[in-house]
Amino acid sequence: MQISGVDLPSNRKFGFFVTLICIMITVYTVLNHDQVWGSLFALLSMMFLLLTLINSKLLQTLNIGWMCLGLVLGKIITPIVMGLIFFVFFTPIAVLMRLSGRDELKLSFKKQQTYWQKREEPTQAISFENQF
Repeated sequence: MQISGVDLPSNRKFGFFVTLICIMITVYTVLNHDQVWGSLFALLSMMFLLLTLINSKLLQTLNIGWMCLGLVLGKIITPIVMGLIFFVFFTPIAVLMRLSGRDELKLSFKKQQTYWQKREEPTQAISFENQF
């Protein structure tokens, strides 16, 4: 089954995944001396394990919901992370390069007769083979 062009994991894989997450939360809560939440998550992990082993088709709705949640979070988080990377890393570097007068792409216009650049050595035909 697919949702928005993305294949769903099998219901068994999803069940084992949720069981593992519940076990990890159980261990964490028990180590922090919270027996009530530890017992609740232990019960949940046993329930998901039994559902996975006996009849994993019952987990289909949860599997679809989990995948939809992941797709929505991906559409929200990805632009935020990419924007942060751009504004935290690339923008300061670009500002520093402009302040220092560097023009790596040769975008600034100067009063010249031509903007063509002469190559120091002629192009060899062999350089066009196996470009990738």
